[in-house]
Amino acid sequence: MKIGISTSSGPYCVALFDETGAVLHALSAESFGAQKVDLSTLLHKALAEQGRDISQITGIIVDIGPGALTSTRVGVSFANALAYALCIPIHGISALEAQARSCPEFEGGTLLSLRPASAGRCYWALYENGQNQGAGLDGLGEIVKRHAGTVTACGPDSLRKKSEWLDHSIPFTAIKSLKMRSLIETPPIAPTDEGGIRILEPLI
Repeated sequence: MKIGISTSSGPYCVALFDETGAVLHALSAESFGAQKVDLSTLLHKALAEQGRDISQITGIIVDIGPGALTSTRVGVSFANALAYALCIPIHGISALEAQARSCPEFEGGTLLSLRPASAGRCYWALYENGQNQGAGLDGLGEIVKRHAGTVTACGPDSLRKKSEWLDHSIPFTAIKSLKMRSLIETPPIAPTDEGGIRILEPLI
Protein backbone atom coordinates (compact mmCIF):
# COMPACT_ATOMS: atom_id res chain seq x y z
CA MET A 1 0.00 0.00 0.00
CA LYS A 2 1.27 3.46 -0.94
CA ILE A 3 0.25 6.77 0.62
CA GLY A 4 -0.17 10.19 -0.97
CA ILE A 5 0.30 13.48 0.87
CA SER A 6 -0.76 16.95 -0.31
CA THR A 7 -0.29 20.13 1.71
CA SER A 8 0.80 22.81 -0.79
CA SER A 9 -2.61 24.47 -1.00
CA GLY A 10 -5.99 24.07 0.64
CA PRO A 11 -6.51 21.68 3.56
CA TYR A 12 -3.98 18.94 4.27
CA CYS A 13 -4.94 15.66 2.58
CA VAL A 14 -3.73 12.07 2.71
CA ALA A 15 -4.72 9.11 0.56
CA LEU A 16 -4.14 5.37 0.63
CA PHE A 17 -3.51 3.56 -2.68
CA ASP A 18 -3.44 -0.15 -3.40
CA GLU A 19 -0.70 -1.71 -5.55
CA THR A 20 -2.70 -1.08 -8.75
CA GLY A 21 -2.93 2.66 -7.99
CA ALA A 22 -6.61 2.64 -7.02
CA VAL A 23 -7.59 5.01 -4.20
CA LEU A 24 -8.53 2.95 -1.16
CA HIS A 25 -9.34 5.91 1.05
CA ALA A 26 -8.75 9.67 1.18
CA LEU A 27 -9.05 11.96 4.17
CA SER A 28 -8.88 15.74 4.40
CA ALA A 29 -8.25 17.97 7.40
CA GLU A 30 -11.58 19.57 6.46
CA SER A 31 -13.33 16.53 7.92
CA PHE A 32 -12.22 17.68 11.38
CA GLY A 33 -14.15 20.97 11.06
CA ALA A 34 -12.70 23.85 13.07
CA GLN A 35 -10.39 21.50 14.97
CA LYS A 36 -6.75 21.80 13.91
CA VAL A 37 -5.13 18.51 12.96
CA ASP A 38 -1.55 17.59 12.07
CA LEU A 39 -0.45 15.20 9.33
CA SER A 40 0.43 12.39 11.73
CA THR A 41 -3.08 12.40 13.20
CA LEU A 42 -4.61 12.57 9.72
CA LEU A 43 -2.55 9.63 8.46
CA HIS A 44 -3.21 7.43 11.48
CA LYS A 45 -6.94 8.12 11.24
CA ALA A 46 -6.99 7.23 7.54
CA LEU A 47 -5.13 4.00 8.25
CA ALA A 48 -7.40 3.10 11.17
CA GLU A 49 -10.54 3.67 9.10
CA GLN A 50 -9.26 1.09 6.60
CA GLY A 51 -8.04 -1.36 9.23
CA ARG A 52 -4.46 -0.77 8.12
CA ASP A 53 -1.22 -0.23 9.98
CA ILE A 54 1.69 2.12 9.30
CA SER A 55 3.97 -0.91 8.83
CA GLN A 56 1.98 -1.80 5.68
CA ILE A 57 3.07 1.36 3.84
CA THR A 58 5.40 0.44 0.97
CA GLY A 59 5.93 3.84 -0.65
CA ILE A 60 5.15 7.57 -0.37
CA ILE A 61 4.05 10.09 -2.99
CA VAL A 62 4.10 13.73 -1.91
CA ASP A 63 3.03 16.97 -3.56
CA ILE A 64 6.20 19.11 -3.46
CA GLY A 65 4.61 22.30 -4.76
CA PRO A 66 4.94 24.95 -5.90
CA GLY A 67 2.59 26.37 -3.31
CA ALA A 68 2.43 28.00 0.10
CA LEU A 69 5.91 28.03 1.65
CA THR A 70 5.18 26.76 5.16
CA SER A 71 2.50 24.19 4.38
CA THR A 72 4.48 22.73 1.47
CA ARG A 73 7.53 22.28 3.68
CA VAL A 74 5.38 20.62 6.35
CA GLY A 75 4.19 17.95 3.89
CA VAL A 76 7.59 17.32 2.32
CA SER A 77 9.41 17.18 5.67
CA PHE A 78 6.83 14.76 7.08
CA ALA A 79 7.11 12.53 4.00
CA ASN A 80 10.92 12.57 4.08
CA ALA A 81 10.98 11.64 7.78
CA LEU A 82 8.41 8.86 7.37
CA ALA A 83 10.21 7.35 4.38
CA TYR A 84 13.49 7.38 6.30
CA ALA A 85 11.93 5.83 9.43
CA LEU A 86 10.21 3.05 7.48
CA CYS A 87 13.06 2.55 4.95
CA ILE A 88 10.64 2.82 2.01
CA PRO A 89 10.78 4.59 -1.39
CA ILE A 90 9.60 8.19 -1.76
CA HIS A 91 8.98 10.41 -4.78
CA GLY A 92 7.51 13.85 -5.37
CA ILE A 93 5.05 15.20 -7.89
CA SER A 94 4.57 18.70 -9.31
CA ALA A 95 1.44 20.35 -7.93
CA LEU A 96 1.09 22.28 -11.20
CA GLU A 97 0.85 19.08 -13.24
CA ALA A 98 -1.31 17.22 -10.70
CA GLN A 99 -3.68 20.19 -10.75
CA ALA A 100 -3.70 20.28 -14.56
CA ARG A 101 -4.60 16.58 -14.69
CA SER A 102 -7.82 17.42 -12.84
CA CYS A 103 -9.04 19.44 -15.85
CA PRO A 104 -10.66 17.91 -18.97
CA GLU A 105 -8.60 20.21 -21.21
CA PHE A 106 -5.35 18.54 -20.10
CA GLU A 107 -5.44 15.75 -22.68
CA GLY A 108 -7.04 17.61 -25.58
CA GLY A 109 -6.26 21.31 -25.58
CA THR A 110 -4.02 24.12 -24.36
CA LEU A 111 -4.10 24.47 -20.60
CA LEU A 112 -2.41 26.92 -18.26
CA SER A 113 -2.03 25.61 -14.70
CA LEU A 114 -1.62 28.40 -12.14
CA ARG A 115 -0.63 28.55 -8.47
CA PRO A 116 -0.23 31.67 -6.31
CA ALA A 117 3.29 32.76 -5.31
CA SER A 118 4.52 35.39 -2.88
CA ALA A 119 4.43 39.14 -3.51
CA GLY A 120 1.40 38.87 -5.82
CA ARG A 121 3.24 36.70 -8.34
CA CYS A 122 2.07 33.47 -9.94
CA TYR A 123 3.61 30.08 -10.76
CA TRP A 124 2.52 28.71 -14.13
CA ALA A 125 2.93 25.65 -16.34
CA LEU A 126 1.64 25.33 -19.90
CA TYR A 127 0.36 22.02 -21.33
CA GLU A 128 -0.66 21.18 -24.89
CA ASN A 129 -2.41 17.84 -25.37
CA GLY A 130 -0.99 16.61 -22.08
CA GLN A 131 2.61 17.63 -22.82
CA ASN A 132 4.49 20.21 -20.77
CA GLN A 133 5.48 23.22 -22.89
CA GLY A 134 7.25 25.17 -20.17
CA ALA A 135 6.85 26.53 -16.65
CA GLY A 136 7.97 29.51 -14.66
CA LEU A 137 7.30 32.28 -12.21
CA ASP A 138 7.47 35.25 -14.60
CA GLY A 139 6.33 35.95 -18.15
CA LEU A 140 2.75 34.79 -17.72
CA GLY A 141 1.32 37.80 -19.57
CA GLU A 142 3.35 36.93 -22.66
CA ILE A 143 2.17 33.31 -22.54
CA VAL A 144 -1.47 34.42 -22.35
CA LYS A 145 -1.05 36.78 -25.33
CA ARG A 146 0.67 34.10 -27.42
CA HIS A 147 -2.16 31.61 -26.85
CA ALA A 148 -5.11 34.03 -26.83
CA GLY A 149 -8.31 32.39 -27.98
CA THR A 150 -7.05 28.83 -27.47
CA VAL A 151 -5.90 28.61 -23.86
CA THR A 152 -7.92 27.58 -20.80
CA ALA A 153 -6.63 28.27 -17.27
CA CYS A 154 -7.04 26.39 -14.01
CA GLY A 155 -6.04 27.12 -10.44
CA PRO A 156 -7.37 28.44 -7.12
CA ASP A 157 -10.41 30.69 -7.53
CA SER A 158 -8.52 33.60 -5.95
CA LEU A 159 -6.37 33.84 -9.08
CA ARG A 160 -9.37 34.26 -11.37
CA LYS A 161 -10.60 37.14 -9.23
CA LYS A 162 -7.31 38.93 -8.61
CA SER A 163 -4.77 38.06 -11.26
CA GLU A 164 -3.64 41.05 -13.29
CA TRP A 165 -2.20 38.72 -15.96
CA LEU A 166 -5.37 36.97 -17.02
CA ASP A 167 -7.85 38.26 -19.56
CA HIS A 168 -11.24 37.58 -17.96
CA SER A 169 -12.49 36.17 -21.27
CA ILE A 170 -10.21 33.13 -20.77
CA PRO A 171 -12.17 30.10 -19.55
CA PHE A 172 -11.10 29.29 -15.99
CA THR A 173 -11.60 26.12 -13.94
CA ALA A 174 -11.37 26.71 -10.19
CA ILE A 175 -9.42 24.00 -8.32
CA LYS A 176 -9.94 23.96 -4.55
CA SER A 177 -7.47 21.16 -3.78
CA LEU A 178 -5.63 18.44 -5.68
CA LYS A 179 -7.55 15.29 -6.49
CA MET A 180 -5.86 12.40 -4.72
CA ARG A 181 -6.01 10.26 -7.86
CA SER A 182 -3.82 12.81 -9.66
CA LEU A 183 -0.97 12.17 -7.19
CA ILE A 184 -0.41 8.67 -8.51
CA GLU A 185 -1.03 9.59 -12.18
CA THR A 186 1.52 12.44 -12.26
CA PRO A 187 5.08 11.57 -13.38
CA PRO A 188 7.38 11.11 -10.37
CA ILE A 189 10.20 13.44 -9.31
CA ALA A 190 13.02 11.45 -7.74
CA PRO A 191 14.67 12.52 -4.49
CA THR A 192 18.35 13.43 -4.28
CA ASP A 193 20.90 11.39 -2.37
CA GLU A 194 22.37 13.31 0.56
CA GLY A 195 25.04 11.18 2.19
CA GLY A 196 23.10 7.98 1.62
CA ILE A 197 19.76 9.50 2.63
CA ARG A 198 17.20 10.14 -0.11
CA ILE A 199 15.60 13.58 0.37
CA LEU A 200 13.01 15.57 -1.56
CA GLU A 201 13.08 19.37 -1.69
CA PRO A 202 9.95 21.53 -2.10
CA LEU A 203 9.36 23.35 -5.42
CA ILE A 204 8.85 26.80 -3.87
